[in-house]
Amino acid sequence: MGEILAVLGVVVLTIGIYGTPIFIVIGILQWKIHTNRPRTPKLDFASYKVITCFDSDTKPIGFTLDIIGRDAELDTTMQQGALYRAENTYHVVRHLGNRKQSLLLSVPHTGIRGYFLQEASKYTEEIWVHLTVHDFWYVLRIRYGVEEKSSLQFQFLNPLSRLVPSEQWRAFKAIDRPQHLGSTKVHALSKQNSQWTLDEPRQLFLTPLYLVVMTGEAYVLYTIKLESISHVEYLRDVKHDWHILRLTVDGAYQAYMVKDAKRWQNAIRSAQAQLAEVS
Repeated sequence: MGEILAVLGVVVLTIGIYGTPIFIVIGILQWKIHTNRPRTPKLDFASYKVITCFDSDTKPIGFTLDIIGRDAELDTTMQQGALYRAENTYHVVRHLGNRKQSLLLSVPHTGIRGYFLQEASKYTEEIWVHLTVHDFWYVLRIRYGVEEKSSLQFQFLNPLSRLVPSEQWRAFKAIDRPQHLGSTKVHALSKQNSQWTLDEPRQLFLTPLYLVVMTGEAYVLYTIKLESISHVEYLRDVKHDWHILRLTVDGAYQAYMVKDAKRWQNAIRSAQAQLAEVS
């Protein structure tokens, strides 16, 4: 028993002499690890132009932000937030409460691929803004009351019209009921010796300006301007009971096995007719 007490006494004495320096060293190491840890950059929103078309200085805007192809349907849950503009880049910010904000997405004006008016209800409207960022296709749906329309025009749409290609602005003004369809999971097809064969899985998404072709994981492979599609055909492969959508794009065929190929044919033709009226 006496030996145990002697050992404990030595341990206590050692901690008393060296404990403080040891704790200091440990604290320094923890501080170095913390300061060297990569951090998410923060935006100085105070230096940015806030888009106040929805009285966003006092009342957050309502919006959804969806990655096309990641979910079968667009998310209809409205979030609260604001839009900021720094030079030619827009920032979508979500409000978290207690004056805290979270940056959801930053997109340069070159990533805007069209914007269209959608009637949400008798008293509210939505602007659907199509965006491409990091090989994904987003749809930002901004909801506002009809009484806020003039403010929207002045604070958001007018500056935006000076940044995007002119055909986007003309399409926004002219298309009353913009066509959107998808995203729909399909299979690319090739034809050899008069036989159709399945290729890679794909996804299709139709906008009023483009047909978007994505991988099965929702990465954008390429976009097809609707005016470059000269023929849209619906075919049947009786042997496999496949419904086939065949497109003629700049003189070359593209074919996809689509469950509702007839619906896709009609939607693309309707979007093309609307676009022809714009030009």
